Amino acid sequence: MYGSQIHYNNIEQNTAYGAYNANQNYLIDMRSNWWGASDGPYPYGSGNPVNEYINAENPLQDPVNV
Repeated sequence: MYGSQIHYNNIEQNTAYGAYNANQNYLIDMRSNWWGASDGPYPYGSGNPVNEYINAENPLQDPVNV
């Protein structure tokens, strides 16, 4: 079950986590974001880290133009 949805953002250059969810009862849907690397966030790729309660599938291949 998802708690929040966050899409089409540039999430990069963070010193710890790019996203961290402490609530084990809900996932945060963070698909389709730029994580500082085209292969997605760590531990799935080399971008900003996320924990296991973040769905970061389908990362953007390029930063969002703002």
